[in-house]
Amino acid sequence: MSLRTSRGQQKKFLYNNVFFRQIIFLCLIILLGAWVFWSETSSPQGSLQVWFFDVGQGDAMLIKTPHGHQVLIDGGPDQTILSKLGETLLPWDRTIDRMIATHNDADHVTGLRAVADVYAIEQMMTTEDMDWIEGETLLRQGDQFIFDEVMFEVLWPTQKALSDRSLSDNEQSLVLRVTYKETSLLLMGDLETQEEVQGEWVDVDVLKVAHHGSASSSSLDFLQTVQAETAVISCGRENSYGHPHPVILDRLAQVGAQVLRTDQDGDILLLADEEEPEVFFSPLPF
Repeated sequence: MSLRTSRGQQKKFLYNNVFFRQIIFLCLIILLGAWVFWSETSSPQGSLQVWFFDVGQGDAMLIKTPHGHQVLIDGGPDQTILSKLGETLLPWDRTIDRMIATHNDADHVTGLRAVADVYAIEQMMTTEDMDWIEGETLLRQGDQFIFDEVMFEVLWPTQKALSDRSLSDNEQSLVLRVTYKETSLLLMGDLETQEEVQGEWVDVDVLKVAHHGSASSSSLDFLQTVQAETAVISCGRENSYGHPHPVILDRLAQVGAQVLRTDQDGDILLLADEEEPEVFFSPLPF
């Protein structure tokens, strides 16, 4: 009698186990379908997508062009960028078309090293040779490239600035202007105020504020020149540097810029097509 009971329990367990696996498999299919649907509907053809990721005290931006080319600019201070890319890109998407390092500080390139170990990088772009990746394309003021009508222009550094050994990495930081139809972005890296006065700046829609909102960057004259409607500050929660500095927030208020902060708003998605760019907070599904 005890043997028959044991076999009955075993059959019941096997039945329940198979049923449980079928339920799990069905749930995974539904989640995958929802993920694909979300990716397709939130990434319409003809739109430029720019993610400003919350990676703590550092910078990391992903730009996806209207036809799906992916440009990663900086990677933050650790491997957090891997989870951000995993949440944003489809599971089988393991290619980055351009990976750009604005300069060699750890809070910008540490995550890029991790990305290079996991993703296929079609082209690495930076201002100086790096010992952890081969075949970099070195960028200088005046260089540019285009993906799907999205123009990437290098505004800084000049060759003269790169040759000046007295300048810090921040002072030689890469500055990019990204333009798509009526939308323009200015990505300032960690550029300092004394280099701002040497640049030729024009009005833009969105400004990625230099150096995490440090008081050593973003002079009032500079902010009045670029007249950005939206300013994005990438910094860590309760960071030890006091970023963003109150004086920078005051200057941004003086020029009427809407301020978005990764330490307060989380991941920030900018979506632009024919109209003015739209901004979404923490848009990721997981």
